[in-house]
Amino acid sequence: MTNFKKKMASALAVVTLFTASATSLTASASNFLGDLNNDNKVDNTDVTLLERYFKKENVNINRGNADINGDGRISIADLVSLKKMNVTNSNKGSEISCTAKNNTVLSAGQKLTSPDGKYYAIMQYDGNFVVYYNSPIGRVVVWHTYTAGNSGAFLALQQDGNLVVYSEKSKAIWYTRTGIRPFADYKLSLGNDGILRLTRKSNNQQRWCSKNNPKEESKAARDRVNSGHLYSTMDEAAKDFIIAYNGISVCENREYGTSIAKVGNKYKITEVVYGPVRTNEDGDLGEGWDTICNAEGDLVAYVHTHGQATCSANLVFSPDDMNTRFEYAYLGNAYGEIYRYKEGDPQYSYDDYYKKGIASGDKIATLPQYVYLY
Repeated sequence: MTNFKKKMASALAVVTLFTASATSLTASASNFLGDLNNDNKVDNTDVTLLERYFKKENVNINRGNADINGDGRISIADLVSLKKMNVTNSNKGSEISCTAKNNTVLSAGQKLTSPDGKYYAIMQYDGNFVVYYNSPIGRVVVWHTYTAGNSGAFLALQQDGNLVVYSEKSKAIWYTRTGIRPFADYKLSLGNDGILRLTRKSNNQQRWCSKNNPKEESKAARDRVNSGHLYSTMDEAAKDFIIAYNGISVCENREYGTSIAKVGNKYKITEVVYGPVRTNEDGDLGEGWDTICNAEGDLVAYVHTHGQATCSANLVFSPDDMNTRFEYAYLGNAYGEIYRYKEGDPQYSYDDYYKKGIASGDKIATLPQYVYLY
């Protein structure tokens, strides 16, 4: 990392700019740096307000958002930073490039967007670099650098072939370990599959990728489920079923279900069934649903998904979803959460579930990367 730090001396000054498709970013007015007039965006209006403030004109500004460099006071340095934010806080398209002579930086608020618009990778103000999927009912985290809590951090695509997240004080806090000599031209791109790829431009050789491929993981889980794989625990079997089918369930908006049978000291998924596309009316779950409640073997648990249901009561488990033959039941909901319910447990109230939408079960996992993709 020694060479990387030396090269970052010029990285802050040399920022490669690309054509912007937007002039502002939407965010919360209460804590979005640069949003001086609380209109949920940073634009020329905010720049003008700060200029008028320094001219001692009678203007109202959000003083907390005006202290952009975080030194506890509002100064001309903040105006300089605000003007830079207004120019650079924009969509960079689907890729950025660096040359053998210059690094390229993504500052807080800047992002890449996949060509089809379904994914974007953003350098967040909290210091985390995150890939999101724009789902029908909200954004889903697909991959990130786990660097939140580092306000002022930035991402650098370096001429040595390394991709690095630096703290505000230019300390490397995450990197791809792909640095190599001699220096060359590189690019970082975001594909329609939601995967970030770092490649050398001269020969298109891939140096690194984010490897967030939920389709492959979901397919592998379905292969295990359908091949009669034996799991060590009941939870492990239920999670694998939900990884395998929850994405399909949400995309198709229909419920999928199965039961878990105990085989010796192992656990096995029984027949997989699914219901019709969900509507606003309650109806029959479809042919074959009863088969999972009457499968052969020592049945111990029931597992199902809930499609795109956004009603609070439909996002969690209810006692009515339990068949009395099963001791446990599992649910995968539209947010990738997995709940486990134990038959007869007195802590779960149907009234809490039905009237308040309180989860009638224990959340044992959250798998957002498998929610919408399969």
